[in-house]
Amino acid sequence: MIYTGFRKAVPLALILISAATVLWAQPLRPLGNDKPLASIPENDDIRLNWMDGLLRAPRDRVLSFRSRTETNLSGRWRLEVIKGSKAFFIAIVPDLDVLYGQGAWIIKRNLSDGSFVQAKIFLRNDPNTFLRLYPFGERS
Repeated sequence: MIYTGFRKAVPLALILISAATVLWAQPLRPLGNDKPLASIPENDDIRLNWMDGLLRAPRDRVLSFRSRTETNLSGRWRLEVIKGSKAFFIAIVPDLDVLYGQGAWIIKRNLSDGSFVQAKIFLRNDPNTFLRLYPFGERS
């Protein structure tokens, strides 16, 4: 069981490292300036707005999504889709030069059928500090 989780986590980590390096040529490093956990920047209104049009949309519609920025009370957020060899990722991240940041969400879906695999929520401005959620029926 532990090995299976590790085996699934390694490809995501490699894809995130590759995407961050290729897209922005920045090493994965803590950014600093973390807010207290009770004040994490929130993008729930953006996620709700894009729930049907992006987050739960059919695979082909998601894969044709064009990156954009949205602004809410917490600041500017980038919405982008990253296609990997076995999965695609929907990123709702602070408008920084990295694919992480406090309050960022990265949702992983299976490339072959579009099913949800996991979501990562970054609790700090650090690529190694996140909460990972896995689907469990209608719950997580």
